[in-house]
Amino acid sequence: MQFRKCSGIIIGVQRRGECDRSISLFTAEYGRLYVTAKGVRTIRSKRSYHIDLFNSVDVEIQETARGLYLREISTNKSFASIAREPEQFSGACLISSFLQRSIPLDTPQPILYEITLKTFEVLSGKCITNDVLLTYFLKCARHLGFLPNNIAKKDIRQNLLNMFQEIDPQFTLNARSTLGIFSI
Repeated sequence: MQFRKCSGIIIGVQRRGECDRSISLFTAEYGRLYVTAKGVRTIRSKRSYHIDLFNSVDVEIQETARGLYLREISTNKSFASIAREPEQFSGACLISSFLQRSIPLDTPQPILYEITLKTFEVLSGKCITNDVLLTYFLKCARHLGFLPNNIAKKDIRQNLLNMFQEIDPQFTLNARSTLGIFSI
C-alpha cells in the first residue's frame, strides 16, 4: 500500500453505489486521477463537504491493487461562485471536459495545472467568459504542442477549432453549442 499526498482540482464527480463517489482529480504532480471516495454520501461523512465540483483541494490517496481510494481531503479554495453564474459554469464545465478528454491518466502536468487554477480564479470573479476561455485554450494548445508560438492572431480561432476537432469532434460541437466561442 502506497500513499500519495497532493493538491488538485476536482474536475468530475459521479455517484457510485449507495454511499460512494468517484472523483476525477487534476493534479500537478500526477496529472489526471480517478479516485474512489468510500462512504462520503452518508449523513455522518465529514469529507462530503469538500467533494464539490471545481474545488481546489489537498488530498491524501491510498493506492491499492484495486485502484486509488481517498483517505483525507481538505479544501484550499472553493470556486462556488462559478456555479451561481450560468456562463461561468458552462465555461468551467468546458474546461473540465477538455481536461478529461485530452490529458492522459497519471501524467504530470504542472504548467497546465497552474494555468487551470488561475483560469478558475479569474472565472470566479466578474469577467468576460469567452475571452478567458479563448486565452485558456490558446495557452493549453501551445503547451500541449498543438499550436506553434508564431501563429498569426487572425488564424488562432481556426487553428483552435482544428485542434479540438482532432481531440474529439463531439467536444467541438458541445463548445459551439454551449458558448458559441468558436463560431466562424
